[in-house]
Amino acid sequence: MKKNLSLVILLFVGIITAYSQNNVDSLLNLASQGNAEAQWRLGRCYGNGEGAEKSSAKAVEWLSKAADQGYAPAQYCL
Repeated sequence: MKKNLSLVILLFVGIITAYSQNNVDSLLNLASQGNAEAQWRLGRCYGNGEGAEKSSAKAVEWLSKAADQGYAPAQYCL
């Protein structure tokens, strides 16, 4: 039973990680086109290390782009 539970947990973590990376790729595409919400979300991904390697510099870069467009959640994060 323990082996089965461990396998299920590992599979679930793998699915979440793959989803997160796909999500970051989609956000990067939208953020590069100037979408402020995507820039904010991407900044949070980099800031929290969710779906991407944690990077304060990249987080600030994307959050700043969204904040410069007047996106209040990004302004608050900064």
